[in-house]
Amino acid sequence: INQGQVYFVTGPHTFSNFVVETFSTGNAYLEMNSNNSFNTLDLPNGFTMVIASSRTQTTTNFIPRSSCLRRSTISGNNSTNSIISQASGTVNSEWITLQNHRVQGGASFNATDAVISNIVGWTAQTVQPITMYWVGGTGNWSDPNKWAFTSGGPGNGCIIPKSTDHVVFDNASFTASNQTVTLNQTTTVVNMIWNNVAFTPSFTGVNSLTVNGNL
Repeated sequence: INQGQVYFVTGPHTFSNFVVETFSTGNAYLEMNSNNSFNTLDLPNGFTMVIASSRTQTTTNFIPRSSCLRRSTISGNNSTNSIISQASGTVNSEWITLQNHRVQGGASFNATDAVISNIVGWTAQTVQPITMYWVGGTGNWSDPNKWAFTSGGPGNGCIIPKSTDHVVFDNASFTASNQTVTLNQTTTVVNMIWNNVAFTPSFTGVNSLTVNGNL
């Protein structure tokens, strides 16, 4: 099935291989209002799946794809009877939002860098504090391409520092004189470290910056 909206209303339904594909900018939406069984349920980056109350989605091979740039969501009406069930194997995902549902069966359900709320059965790790490095000279704080995970590394292109993160400006941050960091949004970080910064850059902006640790 190509991108779009899929509604499972009557049922139950049984599928062999149910694969949803999307174009580069499209997202898929699946509303599970019936009990369904899937040998393989393969969902693309950026999907949203909503499971109604008292409905169970039974899978043999569940593949919930998600990425930093195209985050997916699995949601239910409650964590008691909006259910995904898989008897064995491992289900892995990352950068995914999980809310108001239960997973069960003998399978292991794992998620990293997740946003979680009212879920049962997942082993889910939320987004952890990290250290981010400014790169590429002049730019806006809100530009994820200016924030790297290593000194002098490539901009990550997806996320910017959050309130639990540390930020570093160092000798790989700027490439010439008269370069500027513009604080174009209200920002909170733990520590802001300036270490051997070259070219005497400027830091400007009308928005507030809160540093809860060291500056």
